[in-house]
Amino acid sequence: MKVIGKIFAGISIGLIVSVLLGTVLMQGVLFKLGAELLGVGPLGLTYFVGCLIASLILMFFPGAREHKKAIGVFAVATVLIGFTAWAGFFQDQGMGASGDLLNAQAYISQLVSGVAKFAFWVVPAGVTGFFAYLYWETKQG
Repeated sequence: MKVIGKIFAGISIGLIVSVLLGTVLMQGVLFKLGAELLGVGPLGLTYFVGCLIASLILMFFPGAREHKKAIGVFAVATVLIGFTAWAGFFQDQGMGASGDLLNAQAYISQLVSGVAKFAFWVVPAGVTGFFAYLYWETKQG
C-alpha cells in the first residue's frame, strides 16, 4: 500500500510542478509579446530585467528586508504587460463590434496600452529606487 501511495504522490507532485512551470513559461511569452506590442526593444527588456535583478539584490540588504513584499509589484507589472498581448490578440482577431462599441474598444485598447507602458517603464525604477532608498537610510542612521 505504501508503494501505491508513493506513486500517487509522485504523479500528483509532477502534475502540480508541470502546471506551475507551464504557467510561468506562458506568462514569460505573454510578457515578451506584450513588450513587442508596446514597441519596447531589447534595450528596454534589459532595463526591466536589470531593475528586477537590482531590486532582488537590494531586497536582502539591511533596511529593505522588512519590505520584501514590495518585489511583488514586478509580478503585477509582468501580468499587466502580458495582458496587453491578450488584448492585442483579441483586437487582431476582429472580435469587436461596429459603431460606438468599436470606439469603446479603441479607447480601452489605448487605456490598456498606457497602463502597460506605465508598468513597464515606471514601476521597475520605482521599486528599485524604493529599495535603494531604504538601504541608504539604513546606512545613514
